[in-house]
Amino acid sequence: INLNEQVTEARDFAEAINATIHEPILILDGNLMIKSANKSFYKLFKLEAKDAEGTNLFHLDRKQWNIPKLRELLEEIIPKNAHFDEFELTQAFPGIGEKTLMMNGRLLLQKTNQEQLILLAMHDVTEVRRLALQLSNREKHALQEEINFQKNAKEYIEVVNAELLVAKGLAEHNTKVAEDAVNAKQQYLSNMSHEIRTPM
Repeated sequence: INLNEQVTEARDFAEAINATIHEPILILDGNLMIKSANKSFYKLFKLEAKDAEGTNLFHLDRKQWNIPKLRELLEEIIPKNAHFDEFELTQAFPGIGEKTLMMNGRLLLQKTNQEQLILLAMHDVTEVRRLALQLSNREKHALQEEINFQKNAKEYIEVVNAELLVAKGLAEHNTKVAEDAVNAKQQYLSNMSHEIRTPM
């Protein structure tokens, strides 16, 4: 097998792997021009190869990828032999709406022509984040209901305590009135008894 056949075989092998990976992948050159992308990328972002390949990433799709932090990360990969993992990006894209992506960037060296490339892989976590937010909102709602229940219970107890204090005060007043009536009656009977026993 000659060198050209080896190169072709290696390229076909790489393209086969690229095509079968489910996560969207971009290959960029040193100027951040798109050299290639896999089917998952085109499917997710509803693009075609002719609209992407040869285009600067930051001019792609009405410049929706022109994000300062992403640019900063990508521009450091080749000069600094750097990489980045799990960069989270939330962005509205034409035709598909808002997406939350988890992105990884790596330096690739194409040995056949010594070209330095950038592999940009991404994972769509939009649904995961949506469910997490939904769960968080449910937990907040449940916590608020518990707070409201405790607040209402406290207010109810305060009202009951106030009513009990009023009832206690009324009972004490009625008791005093009854005691005064008994005392008055006893005093009256005592006076009457004294008058009956005393001769005119």
